[in-house]
Amino acid sequence: MAGRVGKLASSTDLEYETRMRLAIDGLAEGTYRTISAASKAQKVARQTLSDRVNGRHQFLLRQSRTSILLRKEL
Repeated sequence: MAGRVGKLASSTDLEYETRMRLAIDGLAEGTYRTISAASKAQKVARQTLSDRVNGRHQFLLRQSRTSILLRKEL
C-alpha cells in the first residue's frame, strides 16, 4: 500500500484515518508548521488534509447496522 494517497489509501489502509487525525492534531499543536510537512510526515493526501483543516471536508464515521438498531430500540 506504500505510495497510495487519496481515495485509494483511505479505503484500503486501516490506519489512514488515524494518521490523518495525527496530522491535524500536529498542526494544531505546532508540531508541523505547514500542511505539506504534516501530510508528508504522516503519509496522507495533502489536499484532503488541507480540506479537513479548513473545514471543507469532514469524515463521517460509517455506522454499523448494529448501532442503528440499538438506537431504534432506545
